[in-house]
This record gives sequence, C-alpha cells and structure tokens, in this order.
Amino acid sequence: MMPTPERLRKSDFAAGHPHRVVTALDALLKSGDISDEAYTAAPKWRRDYLFARFGYQEISSQRLGTSYYKHDEISWRMTRAEVWRTLAEIRTAIGAEAHRRLEWGLIDEVSFTQMAAKIMPHRRVDDARKRVSAQFALTLSRLEEVYQERRRQDVLKRRLPNEDT
Repeated sequence: MMPTPERLRKSDFAAGHPHRVVTALDALLKSGDISDEAYTAAPKWRRDYLFARFGYQEISSQRLGTSYYKHDEISWRMTRAEVWRTLAEIRTAIGAEAHRRLEWGLIDEVSFTQMAAKIMPHRRVDDARKRVSAQFALTLSRLEEVYQERRRQDVLKRRLPNEDT
C-alpha cells in the first residue's frame, strides 16, 4: 500500500516499507541534536496527549497481559484526568510556549519551516527554521528531564513506606 500521489508530494518519507513520514522529531534524532532518551520521551508525551484529549490509547496486543481489563466509564475518565494532571505538570515545568511547540511538532506534525513562519515571520526563513529547530530540541530535552524526574519521584514514593517498617 502506497501513499497517495498528493501525500507523496506533501511530505518527505523514509525509505522502506511501510512508508513512514519523516517528522521533525526524526530529523532532530538523525542530525544528533537530541538524545535517544529525548526521542523516546516525545512519543510518550504524544500518547498521553492523545489519550487525555481524545480518550483513546493505542495499546499493542503484545503488551496486554492477563491483568488487562476493560475500564468502566468512571475509571476511564479518572485515568484520563490523571493523564491531564500529568500534562498540566509538564506544561508548568517546560512553559506554555514550549508546550505549544510540542503540540505543533508532535500532534499537528508541523515542519520547522512552518513553525518558523508562525513564530518568527520577520526573520529570514532559513535563520528562523534553525532557531525553531534548536528551540524544539531544547524543549524535547527538557521534556525528557521532566519525565525522568517524575520517575524518580515515583520510585521515592514506593520506597518511603518500606523504609518505615
């Protein structure tokens, strides 16, 4: 199955099958501007965002174990609310502008050139694109740091009750 001719003209695709659009995230990883950890944090944020905003998750059938069960409506909404809280904490930690850039780059899949035209219309296109690319790389690095700090806090919460005994 191939992308339509219109889609082929619109986006850059990675070689191989299935065809896959080369995103801003892929470009940053390939150029070495972000670490593997920052690259991994981006899809996690994207999955959380899509779940919180639209209420669906893509769960691999390989990840479903015997403990997986279908949520009722109340627990599903509570889970979404928890993810919204997490996203709000991330937005506070990285800033509203950086969070908006995550939305543009990871949800809307806007190119750096398109971001630059919105953010820095008064600058030369190439200069603005480079600046936006660098800002996006910094945002992804900061996102990875926030997730790492959240993991540390979760580990501490689990360890504290055990230390009292």
